[in-house]
Amino acid sequence: MDLAFALADLIVSRSGSATVSEVSALGIPALYVPYSVGNGEQRLNAASAVAAGAAQLLDDASFDGDAVRRIVIPLLGDRERIDRMAAAAETAGTRNGTANVISLIDRALGAAGAIASTERKVD
Repeated sequence: MDLAFALADLIVSRSGSATVSEVSALGIPALYVPYSVGNGEQRLNAASAVAAGAAQLLDDASFDGDAVRRIVIPLLGDRERIDRMAAAAETAGTRNGTANVISLIDRALGAAGAIASTERKVD
């Protein structure tokens, strides 16, 4: 997948949480076709990318050859729109996920240490 992502101008995909986060972090425009089974979580997964202008949602029920001809093919020929979506994707995702999690853990440990220190002083 790394090579496919590296070459992609546009992704057409389901919108599972890992897929949306990876595609957004890489700044790749996307057309998401949320899986229609479940409680709508795939539509929610793509919501921030759609709101940022980095992606578009296509309904599963209407995603067929005609939708590819009407939506996907014209978008592939619209370099300006793809460039705008790619720029928006850069703002929708994060490439610092690991650092962000470590920072949260450090803050939690620091807060826990401060509480423990306060409790020792009270005793």
